[in-house]
Amino acid sequence: MVFTSDGYNMYQGSGFFINKDGLAVSNYHVFKGTGIGEEGIKLAGSDKVYKVEEVIMSSENEDFILFRVDVSDAAYLHH
Repeated sequence: MVFTSDGYNMYQGSGFFINKDGLAVSNYHVFKGTGIGEEGIKLAGSDKVYKVEEVIMSSENEDFILFRVDVSDAAYLHH
């Protein structure tokens, strides 16, 4: 889960790790209007909240954001 805030309201959305080293993707609209990089990333089955370390690429038009979270050995989607 991705938790964001614009300073007044809280929002949540989904996101997915795409490698074991914390590379993740989510929808840009979940981050729009928030302090990008200040969002909390919560892993399924855990109460620990991680911060965004780095925003690698984002596109409002294509509605995606690619970012890195400081986590190792994350469960991730792969083919």
